[in-house]
Order: sequence, then C-alpha cells, then structure tokens
Amino acid sequence: MLLGAGTVGVAQEGGNYANQNLSGRDYSGRVLNGADFSGAKLRGANLRGASLKRATLVGADLSGANLAGADLSEADLRGALGALAVDNVNLTGANLAGVELRGSLSATKLQNANLAGANLANALATGRVDLSAATYDDSTKWPKGLDPRAAGAKLAAPPAPTAVAGAPTNDRVELSERPGVAATRPPESTLSAGPPTTPGATGKNLRGQSFAHQQLVNAAWDNADLEGADLTFTNLRGSTLREANLRGATLRNTNFGGADLSGADLRGADLFGAKFVDAKLRGAKLEEQDLFLAGATVFYEKIKDLPFGLREYATGLAAPDRHNGRLTFQRADLRHARIVGNVDGVDFRGADLRGADLRLVDNPEGAIFQGAVYDSRTRWKINPDQMRARRGEDIPITVKWFVGDWIIDTRREGEPVAANLGLLKLARDGGFTWNPGEGQGERIEGRWTAQAAIEQAGAPKLTLERGELGTDWVAATGGADELVLQSQDGTRKRFAFRDDPAAGSR
Repeated sequence: MLLGAGTVGVAQEGGNYANQNLSGRDYSGRVLNGADFSGAKLRGANLRGASLKRATLVGADLSGANLAGADLSEADLRGALGALAVDNVNLTGANLAGVELRGSLSATKLQNANLAGANLANALATGRVDLSAATYDDSTKWPKGLDPRAAGAKLAAPPAPTAVAGAPTNDRVELSERPGVAATRPPESTLSAGPPTTPGATGKNLRGQSFAHQQLVNAAWDNADLEGADLTFTNLRGSTLREANLRGATLRNTNFGGADLSGADLRGADLFGAKFVDAKLRGAKLEEQDLFLAGATVFYEKIKDLPFGLREYATGLAAPDRHNGRLTFQRADLRHARIVGNVDGVDFRGADLRGADLRLVDNPEGAIFQGAVYDSRTRWKINPDQMRARRGEDIPITVKWFVGDWIIDTRREGEPVAANLGLLKLARDGGFTWNPGEGQGERIEGRWTAQAAIEQAGAPKLTLERGELGTDWVAATGGADELVLQSQDGTRKRFAFRDDPAAGSR
C-alpha cells in the first residue's frame, strides 16, 4: 500500500510504512506495534516512549532518531542505519544483527537479543550490563572491558557441517519461524549423518526455506533450487552453487566470497549488500540486477549524486572491501544491469552488457572487456573499441528503465513556464510522486502500471493513474534519457529528462 503524505503522519499499529520518508516525524508515545518500517527513512524522527513491539525496521535509516524510553522488544532491526542511541530503550528479543549501538548498555534491556555482527564498540559499559540469553558471534564488537559471557550472553556456535550435507530431500525444514528471528538448527533427525565428503544440498529442492545467519562455508549446492529462499547474512564463502536457481531469493548481505556461481540464476534476487570478492559468476543470469561491488562505499561522500533507485542501496551498504580480487563475469547476462564499485581487474569477457549502466564504476580501464557485447544504450566511461568490446544488436528497454527521478520541462510545447521545473519520481514498487512545479498544482501520489510492449521496437509504456490534472498519463521513452508524457485524451504533453548527473556520458 502506498501512503500519501498525510497518511504517513498518522502512523498506527500494524501499519505499512516500508520505504517511506518519515524523517523528522514525531511519533513520541505512539503505539506502533507490528508496524513495517523496512527501508524507511526515520532520520531525526522522535520515537521517544513509542511502543514498537515486533516492528520491522530492516534497513531503516534511524540516524539521529530519538529512541529514549521506546519499547522495541522483538523488533527486527537488521541492517538499520545510523548509530542507535539505546539509553533506556527496551530491546528485549530484538534482532540487532549488524547494527551499531551507542549509549549506556547498563540502561538498556538487551536480554535475548540477537547481536550477531553488531557493533557495540562505542557504547558505554559502565555499571551492570544484563545480556542474559542474548546471542553474538565472532564478528560482534564489544566496548572495552565488557565480557559478554560474564554479562550472560552466549556465543552462537556455527551449525555443524552436516547441516549442509543434510539439507532436506523432500520435507521442508523450518530454520526460522518468522523473519527477524535468529535461525535455529533443525532436529538431528532431519540431518544427514554422512561424512564431510557428502555432496551437501546439490540438486535439492530448498525453495522458500530460510538459511539466514548460517555459517555454510564451502557448502556444495550445485543445481540446488533455492528460489525464494532467505540467505540473509549467510556466509557462503568458498561454496559451489553452479547452475543453482536463486531467482527471487533474499541475498541481503550474503557473503559469496570465493564462491562459484557459474550458470546460477539470480534474476529478481535481493542482492542488497551481497559480497562477491573473488567469486565466479561465469554465465550467471543477472539481468536487470543492481550490483554494488567492493569499493562501492567510495560513493558515501557523493550519495546525493547517485541516481534515484540506487540511493537506497548505497545508504545501507556496508562493504569494507575495496577490491574485488579475481571476480569474473565471463559470459554473464548483465543486460540492463547497473553496476557500482571498483571493477579494477574484474573479468567481463564475453558478458552481455547491452543496456547496462556502468557510469558509476571506478577504474573501468583496469577491467577486462574483451569480447563483451554492448549496444547504443550501454552507458560507461570508456571507449569500448579500445577495450576490445564488440557492438551488438540493440535490445529494447525494459520497465526498469523508467524507474528514477525525472525533471519535467514545462516550458516546451507551449505549456506555461513554471518558477521551478516539475519533478516526477517513479518508484520500483509501482508508485509515483508528481510535483508539477511551483504554481502548477499540488503534489500528487499514485500508482503506475506497465502496458504491453507493442510499439517502439518492443519498448514498454507506463500508465500513470490520476496524475497531473486528475487524468491518466502515458509515459514512453523519447530518447536515451528522455521521457515523453502524454495525457490519456491526447490534449496535453510533457517532456522530462533524467535527474542523473552522469546522464549523457558514455
């Protein structure tokens, strides 16, 4: 459900506010139990004394938010951005994997919390700190002088190697009862007792299962069907997933370092923060994916310069690596993919880069593009001929091309001149925000739908429902970075250009 600006201000229990900009809102004392704030921007929001029991705040930006006295028991805050000031906050049973905590731990309730990968190094551990039944792992950072075991916390042991070898054959094994709750190892009766040389989950049907937060180093999952599976924060370093089906899988912050994903299908997978240092993705299917490789953090200082649709990834990305090692995308399908990060030494030989956007990569001259295929819509900062890439036949745009920020030029086609140009934001989730420009009307929020690709060499069009003037509008491509908007009755036309500082570079 897309919420209008007025609706967002009256957040309520169980509401859906995912990916909304709620910065600076006052929710002090509100009852917001079970609400979904995934990916929401809550910078500087006042949540003092609010009840957020069982709320979902995965990837939410809580920079500068006031959480004093808030109740976040059993809430899911995995990957939340900003150092959380946790003084007098109830985080009993909360999932704080990868979150940075500051403030006084002695004044915070952290019993039974998941602190795997959390950073508490800058928190204060003066006084008695109660971490009864809380779990942590080897990557959890503690403040100086605090012994987590003495405070009652338990080191979460990685699952035994047989947990991989014994992935279910037919019966579904629940490793996590609900998202946000640390996965637990299934009963021994469901696991194979085979030796370490057993082929693991090779060829197994693991659709929709959860392996979140598991240590599955060197796992053998060739040809495994993991469509829709949850591998959030899973360590698959050195594993083999050749020809694996990972379509629609949740791979947020998954570590594929040194893994072999040759021929794997990752279309539609959530690759937020996934790491691919030294990985093999020969022939992998990555069409329309957004890839933030090692070195992408160099864009933190330029976050406002990123195109809309990439900012949400970059603001939540935590990738300390600066080089991708021997990462290879040989013969991979990267059509319409967008790549950010350091590609020095990355192997793109024979990859299909038609329609791909590589304008925000670093060191492209150090990458290997020999035999890579490009077309007129491939955007990069190199001379492809000098890199021995070859020109291929143009492919049509996809719906994803429309997603982003567009500046509407109201001065063309005889329309009245606006003091400020209009702005149209087309979101991934099918929503849009239309600001016609100063003096041209109020901001409009609505939904867009894709039309069948009939004209323009198969290029799709969008229908924006009840846009400016209360009528439906049709959006079509007018050029490499130009959008043409026409009212449904054909009487009005708008031209827009992409709000992208890199636009026009090749």
